Amino acid sequence: MPQVPLGHHVMMRLHDSRVIASDPRELRTIAISFLTVGKPFHLLAFRAADTHIHALVLDDFVGAGEFARRVEISMQRRLRPGVGFSEVHRKRVLDQAHLRNTFNYVLRNPARHDAQMDPLGEASNLPDLMGLRLLGEWTLDLTRAALPRVQVRELVDHLPVRSAGARVDERLLAESAEAAAGLLPGGLAHRAPSARQGGLPREAAIAAVHALPEETVAATARRLALSSRTVERFRTVEPDAALLRATRGQLNLRSAWAAARRATRDRVA
Repeated sequence: MPQVPLGHHVMMRLHDSRVIASDPRELRTIAISFLTVGKPFHLLAFRAADTHIHALVLDDFVGAGEFARRVEISMQRRLRPGVGFSEVHRKRVLDQAHLRNTFNYVLRNPARHDAQMDPLGEASNLPDLMGLRLLGEWTLDLTRAALPRVQVRELVDHLPVRSAGARVDERLLAESAEAAAGLLPGGLAHRAPSARQGGLPREAAIAAVHALPEETVAATARRLALSSRTVERFRTVEPDAALLRATRGQLNLRSAWAAARRATRDRVA
């Protein structure tokens, strides 16, 4: 009797193997596509490496193909790359060891190709697995169930820096809040000023306001491009605890990464 696979390792690329995404907006757009239209499927991990994307799903051959089809349609609509995707490649995952190895392979994908466009894993679910983004937190539950031995300390190895003890760079507050909420760059300032507006942008703004409680209202308002009155009002609102943790985690990570890049430039100079 043929062995029934646990899932499938899915690989996607455009017909001419051109770069799929190259800036923060495009990278995060990939994540939005995977984590919205991919939600009906059993997605454990995905990560893009400039010209291609790997994913791990606990679905059968047909389900893995349908997953890829929906994600590719979403990316075509959102990114408009100018060319279609090649036929998706699906490889069977046969046992638990293979599943664990494939999970790590997917998250290590950019490093294997020396792809450096996305060091912080925007175009992956790595931030979601580490509690640094809420958009794909549902993949964490799936991963815990399928791979209960995976530890956060292992996931940290897929990042270019360790954020523990990093000096916070307050200038990165807005981008950290957007990253934590899975908003496109600029989504916080452009969509969250009104306290009457509900939804994620407002929740992200509230979390951002609470992320640096020691700052003055004027300083926080300036960093978030909000009015001082809005900041004062948001400081009276209880933030979503998970979103606040994710925002602070993103702020620490991005501060450490910015410091590491400055140090590298100084050494080169």
